[in-house]
Amino acid sequence: MGRAICSLRVVSVAKQGDLSVRKATTSSELRAASYVRAYSFGTYPSDRSEYARRSHIQLTADGAWEQMESQLEKEGLVFFPMIAVNETFNDAENLIAQGVHVNIPTESGMEYVLGTLDVTVGVKLPAEELVGTHPNESVMAARERAYLSNICVLSSARRQGIAQSLIESACLEAYDLGVRHMYVHVVDENSAAIRLYEDKCGFKIEKAEHAAMARALNRPRRLILHKML
Repeated sequence: MGRAICSLRVVSVAKQGDLSVRKATTSSELRAASYVRAYSFGTYPSDRSEYARRSHIQLTADGAWEQMESQLEKEGLVFFPMIAVNETFNDAENLIAQGVHVNIPTESGMEYVLGTLDVTVGVKLPAEELVGTHPNESVMAARERAYLSNICVLSSARRQGIAQSLIESACLEAYDLGVRHMYVHVVDENSAAIRLYEDKCGFKIEKAEHAAMARALNRPRRLILHKML
């Protein structure tokens, strides 16, 4: 019998309505998730023109959108994005004016994606050398191990429990697919993210990337955290 896992919560987002979390399946949902990712992870020099900034966001979002659709269609790959959506969002007009299209047209009006993450089931993430160890039998690992990645929430919607809701919902969806071990990578200096994973969502640090490997790849040293579902 599986262990109890995080229960799905519906949270109130700054009195802007009820947040819901679901798999992104339609093209418009994937597009909005891609813009949230491009805007959240992008860095833009202060001397860059507004046109250049908007163009970069669009180019990055279009690339992420195309990649997600490709992964969803790839035979043998169990992959799904999760989105946190709300029917109201105070910063929506401002973001859309900047070319950050976080909106999803619906029959009743509009929804807005405030955060997103990806779930990939399998032994390891593509091109990733920091790999989980549970379960240790490869055939079981291929179907019972999964990884969270690209976890992001719009800056104007942070500190309201959205990331936690995304992670909890992803754990539930993955559990229903037979996943029993969830993993996530984090930079070892990102104490806020580590607190979220450990204190709020029940992950534990499994191992750390070798410092020499991080230096060779010219990136910060990372940790891999594990949670048994």
